[in-house]
Amino acid sequence: IAASKKLAERLNIPLPQSQKEKDEDPRDVLLRINSYTQWFFHNELSKAKVALDYINKRGLTAETVERYALGYAPDSFEALLNYLSQKNVPLDFAVKLGVVKKRDSGGHYDFFRDRLMFPIRNARGQFVGFSGRTLSTKDEAKYINSAESSVYNKGREAYGLFEAKEAIKKLGQVVLVEGNVDVLACSQLGVQNVVAPLGTSLTEAQVKLLKRYASDLVLMFDGDDAGQKAALRAVEICFAADCHPRVVIL
Repeated sequence: IAASKKLAERLNIPLPQSQKEKDEDPRDVLLRINSYTQWFFHNELSKAKVALDYINKRGLTAETVERYALGYAPDSFEALLNYLSQKNVPLDFAVKLGVVKKRDSGGHYDFFRDRLMFPIRNARGQFVGFSGRTLSTKDEAKYINSAESSVYNKGREAYGLFEAKEAIKKLGQVVLVEGNVDVLACSQLGVQNVVAPLGTSLTEAQVKLLKRYASDLVLMFDGDDAGQKAALRAVEICFAADCHPRVVIL
């Protein structure tokens, strides 16, 4: 059973819950629900014209979509909820992850709706969270993220690290950019040692995480005023973490 679980996790294949799994570690339950959720979002992407149009507009290739396991959250309050219910997952755990929310009047609803989904992997390749970019014309947050949980802390993870870690170790250098799509664009151009913070300013914990893989940190943020200010803040954070970065001015 343990071997089949590990293989399914590596291949991102959801496994049905058995009687023996009822007493499994709560952390494993959360990771399993994230795996189901990622599969659902990824499967929905091919049906979503609005998401595919955005991907094409940004010039992202099919290979990039697969490499980073991009997905789509349907514009529905119950699409993911129904899927997770079919898998007999404990919905209170899904609430802890923030992929579904409780209604004040009772019941649950999908948190991510009509968004391009960026799954977040930890360094081991486990799906620990999600970042969703709105595809709606409504006035709402551009990005929303999974809730903090025992498997996900946005200040302690870096987007793209799992995909980039071998290149980072090989080159002895990590390039930090501002956003998820920046990571994808760089990777697509052959710059594979690239990661980004997760919906927050760079943290000491993230710098220390990256230092495990390379001592040479390069900050490459946007060239506008906001990007330059973010770079200055990031430099201070790096110094606090005993890291002396270089900064690329675009």
